[in-house]
Amino acid sequence: AGTDAAPVPAAVADPAAAPKPVDVPGADLVAARADVTAGRYAPALAKVAAAPHPLSGAWLLVDADALRGFGQKREAAAALAAAAPLLEGASQVEAAYSAAYLRFHDLHDAAGALAVLTASDVDIPGSLFEERGLALHVKILVAAGQKAEARLLAQRYLEHFPHGDLQSLMVSLTRQDASK
Repeated sequence: AGTDAAPVPAAVADPAAAPKPVDVPGADLVAARADVTAGRYAPALAKVAAAPHPLSGAWLLVDADALRGFGQKREAAAALAAAAPLLEGASQVEAAYSAAYLRFHDLHDAAGALAVLTASDVDIPGSLFEERGLALHVKILVAAGQKAEARLLAQRYLEHFPHGDLQSLMVSLTRQDASK
């Protein structure tokens, strides 16, 4: 004997089988990104200040970009470093790399750059930023006087990127340290 009940759709019967909602940024975040793109850094920072706190990784990226626009590199690097663990995938690695780059090149803070770079695994094998991360890591180690560690990473750079942009630098580091 049959039943008159309508079949229950699978998504209702098993909520775990339902597609996950797409994380769409709110209108305020979209407007803040547009402000940064247009060079309107003060309105972007005002929107960041009004956003729910603690800030999400996406809001911290807007904050960092606006701060950079004002030349506040130390604060921008801090926002990028704070954003990295809140983000995923390429955004996470890019935020960490950018924070490390700012700290090393613009703020001359090798220790801070190295801490961000290594905490976020920017230069691990398979990372989207492996080549750039390795290059930055090697430069930081050289600046910090850690030549043996720099030599090991320079060798790894050459193994993974034998025709990379910094091939000649990496070869000279491996030869220089090997001759001592």
